[in-house]
Amino acid sequence: MSLLQAPRRQLLERLPRTCAIRIEFQSPSPRCFLSTTATRSSAPRRRSPDNETMQRVKRLQQAKLAKDQSLQGIDKAEKEKEYQKRYKSAARKWTASIIALPILLVTSYYLFDRLVRGNKQKEMPKQSALGALPEPR
Repeated sequence: MSLLQAPRRQLLERLPRTCAIRIEFQSPSPRCFLSTTATRSSAPRRRSPDNETMQRVKRLQQAKLAKDQSLQGIDKAEKEKEYQKRYKSAARKWTASIIALPILLVTSYYLFDRLVRGNKQKEMPKQSALGALPEPR
């Protein structure tokens, strides 16, 4: 039995006592734990697929792609319809808010002017039946 083939215990028995103790208590080098990837020599080798397998995979991918494209055509029409529905709803709300906002602001200002500031409502001057100038006060 050579030294390389002997189990560790037998090797330790052959070494001097102090040397054996030192070897047992030595911690492994931190460098051996740094590399987590396999080297080329220890990595499993991939077998190249044969021609039949490649053709089968290609046919499956083409069938899946054709199915997806047909579903996309249906989905696209449904999505377009749904989009138009949401767009029209949002456009109605936006138009209503653009029209209502100035009315709200002006009405709020006049209400504030009368209630908080105490200003009275303005009155239109009375005009005579002939359309003459308004009467002085």
